[in-house]
Amino acid sequence: MKTPFGLVRIACICIVFSFSCSSTPAEEKKSQTPTQKSDSNKRKVQSVTNSLDSRPYDLDKPDYSYFLSDQLEEVSGLTYVGEQKFLMVQDENGIVFTWDENSRQIESTRIFGSDGDYEGIELVGDQVYVAKHNGTLYQYEMGKMDDSTSLKHGTYLKGENDIEGLGYLEEEGVLLLICKEPLIADGEMDKQYRAIYAYDIEEDELKDSPWMIIDVKAFYNWLAERKGDSRVEAVAYDNDPMKKKALAPSGIAVHPISGNLYVLAHRSQLLLEMDTKGNFIHAYFLDRRIFEQAEGITFKENGDLYISSEGVEGPASLLGFTYNP
Repeated sequence: MKTPFGLVRIACICIVFSFSCSSTPAEEKKSQTPTQKSDSNKRKVQSVTNSLDSRPYDLDKPDYSYFLSDQLEEVSGLTYVGEQKFLMVQDENGIVFTWDENSRQIESTRIFGSDGDYEGIELVGDQVYVAKHNGTLYQYEMGKMDDSTSLKHGTYLKGENDIEGLGYLEEEGVLLLICKEPLIADGEMDKQYRAIYAYDIEEDELKDSPWMIIDVKAFYNWLAERKGDSRVEAVAYDNDPMKKKALAPSGIAVHPISGNLYVLAHRSQLLLEMDTKGNFIHAYFLDRRIFEQAEGITFKENGDLYISSEGVEGPASLLGFTYNP
C-alpha cells in the first residue's frame, strides 16, 4: 500500500556505527534515525571497515577519457548496456541517448517522455527505466523506438525529495532511488540523514518506507578517524556534515562483482562505497579539475567504473577507471 507523501513512516535503517572508542548512552541515542519501528526493510550496520588502503579505483587517473557532444552537455544519468554502449539521459529533455564507446558518438536517440528534469537511468533485462527528480519512473523496452509504448509509474515521492540517481539491486529485484535533499519525515527536513527508496519491479510499487537511511554525521565521524589519507581528509574537513550540501547524492550504482553501493556526491566532491547493510567501506575524493559536475555513474560487467560529468566550463565528459581489487 502506498503511503501519502506527508505521512511517510521513516521505519527503516538504524545506522549504528562501531568506533574504536566507547559511546555514551546519549551518543547512542543521537545516532538513531528519527523514528524507529520494526519493518521488513530495516537494515542495521553490523560493523565498519576500517581500512582505506585497498580502494579498487584510482580516481585521479582516468584510464579512459571522452568528451561528449553538446546534446549531452547536461548529462545527468548513465548506465552501461553491453557491447561498449551506454545509455545516457540529460536533465532537460525526455530523450535517451545511446552512446558508443568505439565510435565515441551518439548512435541513436529515443524519446520516452516530455521535457522535464530527468536524473537517473537503468537497464533491467530488456527494460529501460528513467527517474524524474520528483520520483516518477518511465519505462520502455530496449530497442523499441516508438515513444507511445512508454509506461509511466507514479510514486508518493515529490520534488522536495529531489531524486538524483537510479540503480538496480538484482538480489532484491528493486530499483534504488536516492535523494539529493535531506530526509523528510513528518513534513520536516532533517539535515542529518539521506534516504534511499526502493521500487519493487515485480510488485510495481515503491516500498512504503526508505530502503536505507544514511547518517551523515556518522559518515563524517568515520572519515575523521581516517587521518593520514590526504584525499579523504579533503572530504572530511572541507565540508560541514550538517549543511545540506554535505553528502548530497547525485548518482548511485551497484557494483556488479562486490554488490556494494557506490554513491556519487559532486557537491561535496566525494564517492562513497557502502555495502547493502549500510556499512561504509571506502571514500574517494573527486578533484573538480577532473570531475566538473559528476552526476552519472555505472559499471561494466568486469567492474570497470564510468562516471559522467555535466559540462560547466568545458564540454561534458565520460571517464572510465579500471577495476583493481
